[in-house]
Amino acid sequence: MIPTRRAGRHPFSPGPPPPTDEQDAATAPDLQQTLYVLIVQQWARTLTGPYDWGDWPLGGYFFGEAFHKPLERHENINDVAWLCAMVACGLADECPDLEIQPRPAGPSGGQLARDDGAKGYRCTIVSGRGAGARLDFWRLPSSVIEFDTFTAMRLVHSRSATTPD
Repeated sequence: MIPTRRAGRHPFSPGPPPPTDEQDAATAPDLQQTLYVLIVQQWARTLTGPYDWGDWPLGGYFFGEAFHKPLERHENINDVAWLCAMVACGLADECPDLEIQPRPAGPSGGQLARDDGAKGYRCTIVSGRGAGARLDFWRLPSSVIEFDTFTAMRLVHSRSATTPD
């Protein structure tokens, strides 16, 4: 039997347990290390096993300087890790729900690019509940991914004049 690929669906994994009162804050793992572990876990759980792992290997990635700052208050770090894992293994490009697009360089058009040859991309997820997320990242010429920023969004839908209160 050939395994069925589950990529594109959020695995809803529980993630690591919260720290206990006995744990000293100094011994708790830092956010960057936690993200590295969670990304690998999400990648392994989303794909069906060695068959898919070989087809969609987890590529090289690292975090930009400011990536972690807004995540310190993010309630579900597993969502961030899952999205990063899908980008790092290339499945985000295959999943239309993730909407990967080049980041525009400005009103004149063109793709955002850096002096080192990295090109900017944006991955946007919008759920049906009026919330979403946006991940900005760079693809370096070596194909390594630099995760730049993650933003959790709350979308506001305007009400039409004919909609009753």
